[in-house]
Amino acid sequence: MQTHMITKPCRSLHRTIGLLQPKAYCVRLYSQSTQKAQSTHDQSDGNNISATVDAPDKPAYKSATSFPWLLSKEEPRIPSYPYPSAPSMWSLLNYLPAFAQREMSKYLGTRMLRLNTGFSYFPEQFLIGASLATRKALEILSEDLTMGNKESSEKLESTFSPALLQKLRDIRKEMDPNLNIDISIPQIYDATIKDVWITLGTPRAFDNNRQFEVMQWMTLTVGVKAAKQTEEEENFSDYRGRVAKGLMDGAHFKVDVEIDADVEYTVSSPKLQEVGDADILIHDRGRRPLIISFETPYFEPADRMVAGRDENDEPIMDWNWRIADIDQLLAKEALEQES
Repeated sequence: MQTHMITKPCRSLHRTIGLLQPKAYCVRLYSQSTQKAQSTHDQSDGNNISATVDAPDKPAYKSATSFPWLLSKEEPRIPSYPYPSAPSMWSLLNYLPAFAQREMSKYLGTRMLRLNTGFSYFPEQFLIGASLATRKALEILSEDLTMGNKESSEKLESTFSPALLQKLRDIRKEMDPNLNIDISIPQIYDATIKDVWITLGTPRAFDNNRQFEVMQWMTLTVGVKAAKQTEEEENFSDYRGRVAKGLMDGAHFKVDVEIDADVEYTVSSPKLQEVGDADILIHDRGRRPLIISFETPYFEPADRMVAGRDENDEPIMDWNWRIADIDQLLAKEALEQES
């Protein structure tokens, strides 16, 4: 696995406190068992936990908990992803252990991206840019979720994929409009490539079109024209030509970046300011892996990914990455729909 430190100060701090040691965090929320303020201190691991409490049936609190943000102590949405095994034509791959197949698919995706974005860009420069972009994107998202002005909306539409943005906005519409949501990353320690998802072929192949055949293996999805003969009748040369043509019909990449960071999440309500600190409905801060998925546009045909070459023969990119998922929110929904 490739690991890249984001800043020099983070490197020394990372060695000092250790990869798995969480930073102290504070949580303020409505109690489910009492209507009085409570405060606890965990002496065993040095974590400070406090709870500012009001009636748990308050509409503001119920509304605050409906936003799908993963808190620092919560389990990942997908603890173990069910990667698809190789289809019959690639069945020899299934003799390899699953972890080896996954590393092979990640290497394949990394290699393709390096060829099409530049060996000096991916993954080193990409990871640095992804980390900084995530911090800025969450600032813009917080602004839009709280105020929803035109300027923040335009920035969001160029930063997030339409599917993710629509999902978050639909949920926000169902919440108390007076709630303030703030998401920030005070510190970034590390960033790694978790997975590289590759989709090759024309987009029409993935719309339940009987004229196409879709093959999946690990993080690779290929859509090609369906064979005119049965699998037994088609010789390998015809199969190879059919697949090769399909690969050039279109290309799309999605990179899951795992960011080791301090993540802070606060939901507050101006309505409760008369009772002092009780306007904080949820406050969570902790060091955890934040999984951000970055996607390319869908290039059709595939060679449109590279606009040209510079004087050093490096690819010229005239497109931008967008955030397509946060902590596997949409990925989990997709898995549930398939099951």
